[in-house]
Amino acid sequence: MIELEPVTGFLAKWFSRVSSGLPGQTALAMIGYPDYRAYVAHREEHHPGEPLLSEREFLQDRLLARYGGGKGRPVRCC
Repeated sequence: MIELEPVTGFLAKWFSRVSSGLPGQTALAMIGYPDYRAYVAHREEHHPGEPLLSEREFLQDRLLARYGGGKGRPVRCC
């Protein structure tokens, strides 16, 4: 399992501040950082009443989807 500790704390606060505007969201999308707020908006619009992942669970899921690892998933770099 991928540990998210480096993303929590300082970096999480920085990402939160940077992603608050369109230029920040664009920059984060360019480096592949997943947008939790967009995920929540999508789920509320298209899947109302279904449970949401926590932000930590969402980031974990996106990292596994992007880089692999875990049960039945090959590990890859990009």
